[in-house]
Amino acid sequence: MAKEPYTKYLGEGYCDRVRKLLTTDDKMCTDTMINSDVCIGGMKQILTPYLEGSNVTFVPTDKVQVKDEVDYAAFQQAALYILAGILCSPIISRARNFPFLGQKYQKNWKKKQTKLMQKGHLWLESLKKQGAEKC
Repeated sequence: MAKEPYTKYLGEGYCDRVRKLLTTDDKMCTDTMINSDVCIGGMKQILTPYLEGSNVTFVPTDKVQVKDEVDYAAFQQAALYILAGILCSPIISRARNFPFLGQKYQKNWKKKQTKLMQKGHLWLESLKKQGAEKC
């Protein structure tokens, strides 16, 4: 499906799921924005240290363990939160311009970005703990 090229990685309907996390519509946050190389690349850069066990805690064995479908679903959720957090930056810029000057689009996007990133990292941390318990 050309509209959502990362479906295999992020799950079916990920664009709508990201917009739901952001509590915005497809006018403010388009599929093109979500699928942009900058946003997807940024998400991957944040997720990679968790998968490799580096740059997060300096303990090489302390990494996310994705061993089954439940873990993968949790990892996808973390990725969606991180992606939504990254998208807040371009949304902040868009919210300053017509046609997004109305009250509908004026939110505290910086605060939302912080919360989304924290939730994404919490999901990833929970996978690290679950991986340690399963060993």
